[in-house]
Amino acid sequence: MGFPLIPVIMTSKIYENFELYNPTISIEMLIWSIGAGVGLGAVAAYLRRDVMGKAARILLKREADTPEKALTLAEMGCEKNILIRLGLREEGSLRREIVCANADDFQPRTPGKFRAVLRKIFSRDPELPAKLDFATARFYLPEANKFRAEERYNAKGQTLPRLILALGLIALVCAGAVFVIPELMQMLDNFITIVR
Repeated sequence: MGFPLIPVIMTSKIYENFELYNPTISIEMLIWSIGAGVGLGAVAAYLRRDVMGKAARILLKREADTPEKALTLAEMGCEKNILIRLGLREEGSLRREIVCANADDFQPRTPGKFRAVLRKIFSRDPELPAKLDFATARFYLPEANKFRAEERYNAKGQTLPRLILALGLIALVCAGAVFVIPELMQMLDNFITIVR
């Protein structure tokens, strides 16, 4: 009496007691979408901590904590790492901890008219940050930021084999859920039909 008797097709199954019909979304699609989101999150965490965090670990190891001890990317051995370069740009995520010792040597860029309007609308600072020359830019990790950098980049976390294992487990759980959830729905549907 509380459940309609209209048959519905969902994940190639017919349920008599549920109104779950949606022609564009299925349970399989939802499960795989959630799995893909979790997997992308794991990959992003690995890239941020292990790949981009290499610069912070090198600065910590070499005790580059003052402008006088600052190192270039070439001295760190990271001159070809694109992710580290992206993180060390003026608005990059690594710049929360890592400071450019000679940032005043680089001139701010002037945006085009369209970009200037967009920056005025969406940014607190309409000026474009200076474009760093990574051949001459020198970076250091101030004493005040050391603890946060150690916690974020030195902590034991994912390694590449662990990441691959995690992605495999996510895929396995999603594949299992694709078969189990429709069966559970069918069991619940059958139970409701019997009880009525």
